Amino acid sequence: IQNIISNVSGFKVGNDLATKSVVVFFDAQCPHCKHLWENIQPLVKENKVKFVWVPVGMLSRASYTQGAAILSDKDPVAKMIEHENLFNPQAQQMGLTATDITPEMQKVIEKNTETARNLMNSENQGVPLIVGRSEKTGEVWVKSGAISGEELLFRLN
Repeated sequence: IQNIISNVSGFKVGNDLATKSVVVFFDAQCPHCKHLWENIQPLVKENKVKFVWVPVGMLSRASYTQGAAILSDKDPVAKMIEHENLFNPQAQQMGLTATDITPEMQKVIEKNTETARNLMNSENQGVPLIVGRSEKTGEVWVKSGAISGEELLFRLN
């Protein structure tokens, strides 16, 4: 997992000292990513897991600009919360208004996206793409889709 974290640009959520770490590749335009964000909040509050949220651009141009806006903010967690509060696809509310992206941030999001695509396989092809490690076996696992906090903890144990 540390190898993945060192090759991508993301922001930390949760307890830095937690023994359980998870990398979440997310697209700002993804409703399933929003559900996962909501599902993990109890784990964040309980300080059980350290998450690294990594923005990718897979669904639209807005994925790049919104991901860049979140990642480059002085408080990316607060910016992510703001985005999620504004993101309601059923109401045609697509989150933060972000139109500009620097060439450097474009490259960052592209590298994150390439890394996520390289981790995908026949069973896990979409976002959110979650990467974790079992504490018992040491096995690194990859799962796509919004899972519950309980399932996440089960997979990490």
